[in-house]
Amino acid sequence: MSTMTTILGFLPLIIDADPLFYGMASAMAFGLAVGTVMSLGVVPVLYSYFVGQSRSSVPYGAAVHGDAGQKGWESP
Repeated sequence: MSTMTTILGFLPLIIDADPLFYGMASAMAFGLAVGTVMSLGVVPVLYSYFVGQSRSSVPYGAAVHGDAGQKGWESP
């Protein structure tokens, strides 16, 4: 939410096309947008790809109680 307000705050500087602020405002807005998409979209997908465990494969509460069906783990 705060990223969107910051990008919207840069829009008047981008639309005005002032030579002093246009480059800075467009670079910062683009960087914020790409960083937000990467952290909210790409990173969770890569994490689930590399970890390879879906949320439904472990029963609810099993990870908390140590009862995930793995050998060597004991319930408290």
